[in-house]
Parts: sequence; C-alpha cells; structure tokens
Amino acid sequence: MPILRDKRKLLLTIPLGVASSLGLSALVHLVLTAVGSPLQEVYRNNFSSMLSLYSFPYGLLVYAVLMPCIEELLFRYILFDRLSSMIPRPTAAIASSFVFGIYHQNTVQLIYAFIMGLLLCFVYHRFGSILASLFMHSGANACACILGSFPAFDFLNSTLWQIVLMLLGLGSSGLIVFLLLPKESYKRISRPKDTE
Repeated sequence: MPILRDKRKLLLTIPLGVASSLGLSALVHLVLTAVGSPLQEVYRNNFSSMLSLYSFPYGLLVYAVLMPCIEELLFRYILFDRLSSMIPRPTAAIASSFVFGIYHQNTVQLIYAFIMGLLLCFVYHRFGSILASLFMHSGANACACILGSFPAFDFLNSTLWQIVLMLLGLGSSGLIVFLLLPKESYKRISRPKDTE
C-alpha cells in the first residue's frame, strides 16, 4: 500500500464526500424530473426499503462504515490499482468507475456512482492511500443515510431545494478538489511572471 501523502488535507475528503453526495444526488434528481423519468420514484422506493432493513445506528454502521470499506478495497485498491498498472490511469479510473456504477444495480445509481467513482479514484490517487477514498465514501454514504432516514429532511426534495443543494454541493466539491490539488498544479495555472 502506498505511503499516505499530505496527511493534513486528509480530513477534507469527508466534507468532499458529503458535498459530492448532496450535489450529485440533486443533479441526478433534477435531470430525471426534467425528463419526466419514473426512475427517480423507483430509486427512492428502493433506497427507502434498503434503509428500513436496519435500525438507524446499525444502518449507519453498515452503509457508512462497512460498505465503504468493502467497496473501496474492491474498486479502488484492487480494480483501479490493477488496471492502472496495465492501462493509462485516466482510462483505469473510467473503467473502474463504470464497474462501480454497474455494481449498484440501477440506472440512477449507475450515473451517480460512476461520477462518484471518478472522484474516489482521484482522491485515492492524490493521497496514495485507501484511507482517503474510504473517508470520502463514508462521508457520502453517511450523508445519504442521515437524510434518507429522517422525515424532517423531506422538504429537501422540492425542486427549489434540489437546485440549492446541487449548486452548494457541486460548488463546494469543486472548491475542495481545488484545495486537494498539489501546490504545483495551481502554480501551472497561475499567471506567469513578467520577465523583463
């Protein structure tokens, strides 16, 4: 296992998971609503029945700790690493993220999990440790589990709140990804100094 790089920024992966979860969920919800797809209701029913399998504390343990551990070992540590040794890393990220999406077994989750998988590959590679992608994945699943378990959050399903969540979630995700980039990355994108 690679050595963990940049331990100080490691905890930023948790809010990145939360922000990505909120932003991507809202984006997928808005797109499916705009095209009039019944998939959103099917997904919501499947998600509710999945959450009802366990009491809240056990559900949080299963979905925010156990499942991310298993999925990160499988999809990032084994699949992404193995593919990265055989094909270019961006292609490996796309392939492993696509498999991660298919693994979630429904169209709505395929879209969401594919994009989330790309972010998880970025974080895993950026830190050189499965801990980073595990923290991010746990943050995302904990957010979904909490919001899906309590009726008090149902008001967030309105279109207005979905737009707000999408903008805040994706905007925050972009900012956190920027903060996670190595300093050399934004030295390249800053304006060159005058050479006179």
